[in-house]
Amino acid sequence: MEPLAPAAALRCTANVRSGAVTCASPTAEGAARRTILGGQDLNVKLASSNVSYSTADGGVLSADITVQNLRGEAMGGESPVRVFFHVAPVVVDGTGEVTVRNADGVETITGTLQPYFAYPQTLLPGETSAPRRWEWSVPASVTQFIFTVYVDAPLAAAPSSAGLAFRSITAHGENACGVTLAGEGWCWGHTAYGEIGAGAALIPQGAAYRPVRVANGPWEQIATGEHGACGLKQGLAWCWGTDVQGALGTGTVSSGCGGTADYNAGCSALPVKVTGELIPGQTAGGPEVVFTQISAGGQMARNYGVPYGHFTCGLNAGGHAFCWGSNTAGALGNGHQYPAANPAPERVAGDHVFRQIAAGTWHTCAVDDQGKAWCWGLATSGQLGYPAPAGGMGLVPGAVQGGHTFRQVAAGGGATCGVTVEGEVWCWGSNGYGQLGTDAAMGTCNGFECSIEPVKVESDLEFAQVTVGHFHTCAITVDGEALCWGRDTQLGAGPEGENTRPCSSNDVVRCAYTPVKARTSQRFVQIAAARQATCAIGRSNRKVYCWGVDAYPQAQGLGQPRYVPTQIVEPAS
Repeated sequence: MEPLAPAAALRCTANVRSGAVTCASPTAEGAARRTILGGQDLNVKLASSNVSYSTADGGVLSADITVQNLRGEAMGGESPVRVFFHVAPVVVDGTGEVTVRNADGVETITGTLQPYFAYPQTLLPGETSAPRRWEWSVPASVTQFIFTVYVDAPLAAAPSSAGLAFRSITAHGENACGVTLAGEGWCWGHTAYGEIGAGAALIPQGAAYRPVRVANGPWEQIATGEHGACGLKQGLAWCWGTDVQGALGTGTVSSGCGGTADYNAGCSALPVKVTGELIPGQTAGGPEVVFTQISAGGQMARNYGVPYGHFTCGLNAGGHAFCWGSNTAGALGNGHQYPAANPAPERVAGDHVFRQIAAGTWHTCAVDDQGKAWCWGLATSGQLGYPAPAGGMGLVPGAVQGGHTFRQVAAGGGATCGVTVEGEVWCWGSNGYGQLGTDAAMGTCNGFECSIEPVKVESDLEFAQVTVGHFHTCAITVDGEALCWGRDTQLGAGPEGENTRPCSSNDVVRCAYTPVKARTSQRFVQIAAARQATCAIGRSNRKVYCWGVDAYPQAQGLGQPRYVPTQIVEPAS
């Protein structure tokens, strides 16, 4: 039997006016108990973000709280990780009483009827949970209070070592890639421009229906774009696939890869290192940018007068955004549209500090350190969340309307969606295929239903993540359930999904204008939409499941269309 972990209290302080919730490193105390873990920065780490105070309802302090597993073994799973209050909050500055407002339940654990918040997912070593929104009733007369919590974390069985076990998944266009728990990168889908990153001979219009290992790992993250991808190694970006309009970020634009007459760009079948920052007025080759996250996008077809392209954006440790590649739609956010080819990372205009960024087909969106969403790029479908600037493009970040506070945003074809701190999903842009998740009446953009202002997806569930494809949107709840809306062949609900009707933009096909559940008993920890397919990582086994149909089955790793989530075929051992 494994040794018992001591019960250790995490003592936390909430500063109401300054908007901060912090937990100090305590000393171990109390009796040993196998499922009680504590010790900030020792066994677990609690972190807060999006802290806000409202005077409504007598005063409410809210914060997103995450739990990170710092142990060398998995925790949670079938029995969720729970953070429970050892004693009631104590006011240390001001007068009045503070109570926990929205606990998931109460239970007698170390005391009597203690409120707790549950995190229903397996946390692998080093992994951070999806955020949960905590709320306290705090009268205006209170400026600071303290509280003590314990983390009840049953140790979980680690995923099976058989086959590939993934920690992250990415998808775009006709490809998908994932990073395993061991840091290996694997990609599948279209192969004609070196999108797999394995160094194999190019196969024009070919496809890899099983995952192929990306060369030169290990990888911290991979982001799949339009006929190419980029990955991070020790924070530095490496790219492979097409070099159209400088997508590889090497400082120059290569040629000679082949392809159609409209797409005769260079490419690399192996990862190549992205050059240093492009400083305005100078040539490429400035200081290297160390990234904490990246996201890739682009589109091959010419739509609304915008030609093909591939681009990548990322954030450094300071929250500053940099982008490179195609700028024909202004998706790089550098304040200008030309030159269209930007072969080196260039800083996005403005002094914004972002914490998450998402590249779409022709536009980019990001969430700043206050939870505010900003978008830039093509605006012809309302996907920027504000009225289209002159020329139909936003060349610098513009604030999304509505005043919502977001945890995460996802950019797709002509639509954008975000998950708020309350766990609601709000979407804006094209609704021609039901991508916005509502059947409410709205205006039109370029002949398709659209909404420039965010509209709430018609669901009362609490969501953890959202992803947007070209004609569909999917999201997972805090319990790991997958729901999708949009074109019915991409929803994972069967060949003729529930709650569908003829699409407003094409009455030959059917669409779901409100969320439908994917037909599976599997729960998921992450989800990613390609053009007309979706892939997700199973919570119990860390395997990849995909679904989708029509012209782009390559992104499913299955070799043929699938109408319900189906585990991909892994490479032969």
